[in-house]
Amino acid sequence: MKLHLFIFLLIAACASQASHAQDVLGCNAIYADNYNPDATINDGSCNYDIADLLSQGYCIGELLNGGVLWQDFRGIPYQGGVIVHVNESEGKALICDDEDLPGTYSWGCSNESVSGTTCGAYNGLSNTQEIVTNGCINEPSAAQAAYLSTKDGYVDWFLPTGTEMAYAEACPGWNEGFSSCTSYWTSRQVSSSQAYVIRDGTTSYSCFTDYFSTGCGYYNYASKSSQYKVRMMRYVDISQNCLEQGICGDWQYNGEQLQPENAGGGMLI
Repeated sequence: MKLHLFIFLLIAACASQASHAQDVLGCNAIYADNYNPDATINDGSCNYDIADLLSQGYCIGELLNGGVLWQDFRGIPYQGGVIVHVNESEGKALICDDEDLPGTYSWGCSNESVSGTTCGAYNGLSNTQEIVTNGCINEPSAAQAAYLSTKDGYVDWFLPTGTEMAYAEACPGWNEGFSSCTSYWTSRQVSSSQAYVIRDGTTSYSCFTDYFSTGCGYYNYASKSSQYKVRMMRYVDISQNCLEQGICGDWQYNGEQLQPENAGGGMLI
């Protein structure tokens, strides 16, 4: 029995070594100029210009499918703001405006309860829609100011959740310009008279960094009639406006860069 066990363990060890021997570290992103078709594990060495690829018409989804790491999209200007997070399971990228809305705003809906608002990521739009359609749409509010904005030609801005604000604060390589020691409204209600705010630049309460690591517990709350800053956000569908060839998968590698097999294809609308 012991001999059989020894032989089994020896075979397993050899198989494991053979498997590891087949792993090749390198850049396995097909859009990188140092793409290695033999690489099986991305070692983070890829050299690609994501901003340029996006400007050429590639969508976020097809770049992800081609091996680009989602983390590398953060901090890149795109469609009205800056990419601060990408979630493949949601199929969305989170775009943060690069500046605050002018002035300050009340949260709105004073003494009226808005049901269904949450603190999680990718809930800012649904929260905002709940607020502005809650029967208090005629009352000026932070959510309404964002929702009715047409900045840069986009009509889908919203008041973000605290988690979404934290993604912007934690975005590497980008100075988001949040006002130090200033509170910003989030789209989550506390009660009929109060809503949550999150604050930048201090550890006294609602610090973005603490919030990001611990969740909803680091919100602070304020009267809905209080006046605070607003930073808008919007979502982008990661499969929006992909190059047709990229969706179909009709790509070939010519040794330098990827090219469509049939030139002249347009963009999907």
